[in-house]
Amino acid sequence: MGSSFGFVIGATVVWGEAGISSFAPAAPILAPGFGAQGAAPADLRPRFGPMADAVIASESRSILSAGPDDLADVVAARAAEYLEVAGV
Repeated sequence: MGSSFGFVIGATVVWGEAGISSFAPAAPILAPGFGAQGAAPADLRPRFGPMADAVIASESRSILSAGPDDLADVVAARAAEYLEVAGV
């Protein structure tokens, strides 16, 4: 994406329930709300629909709570979940 701007859209909002059907940004979407805040990797496509490929899922609290000894394993496991959802 060759854009110099982006969007921040929370992943815990179900767009249809908020009255938003969709929009098509020409920029990346930073989506806080994954992990400890409630959204799971499996929520990526249902919540963001056709815009899911532009989403950068932000998850930190739930990953950091694993502690320094397990951090690398938790990061690898969560990354695998997001890649699976993305179909990569």
